[in-house]
Amino acid sequence: MNTSAFETFLDEKFIPLSIKAKVGILLGCVLLLGVLFFFLFFQPKKEEIASLEASVKRLEDELKIATLQVGGLAVAARYFRSWP
Repeated sequence: MNTSAFETFLDEKFIPLSIKAKVGILLGCVLLLGVLFFFLFFQPKKEEIASLEASVKRLEDELKIATLQVGGLAVAARYFRSWP
């Protein structure tokens, strides 16, 4: 017989397992993939997103301050233009 190790594993170890054991193995694999995804992809991106959101807020605040300063300069320019 020329069978592969995988086929031997399936025939001798996996197929004789009960349905509950097979479902448990499947759920364990899905859970493992979910945990790996969370820690390898989602969590680092979540931290990066939080950092970028903080940068956006800081830049928006700087823009508001600059807008107010420019508005103040415009008022001052109108005042001094009308000054004799």
